[in-house]
Amino acid sequence: MKSLASISEAALPPLPPLRSFERQKEPPSKAVLSFCQASGAQLPIPDEVAELLVKRALKEAVILVRVVLWILSTRLGSLLLCGSLCLGEKWPFIYDFSSMSLENREGDSEVV
Repeated sequence: MKSLASISEAALPPLPPLRSFERQKEPPSKAVLSFCQASGAQLPIPDEVAELLVKRALKEAVILVRVVLWILSTRLGSLLLCGSLCLGEKWPFIYDFSSMSLENREGDSEVV
């Protein structure tokens, strides 16, 4: 589930702070701040994704997703599937998918 939540967070990351709020005299409301800080990793999104996948997908697709998520939950599997994006400078030097930074999970950043 941690790998699925990490994938959900990479697909629906939290929004960066909006610059337009800095110009306003009043701070934004709690609802607006809550919306900006929401991400795909928050409950119940990963649970609902897993439930929909099991209910609506083919059995072969569910098995494939389970295997890929299991592989991503290990350091060696993350190294095999993600390559050098899961490498770091601090201990442990190889991170599993859920421990990688959001930028590396998205694949937009430079290789370390």
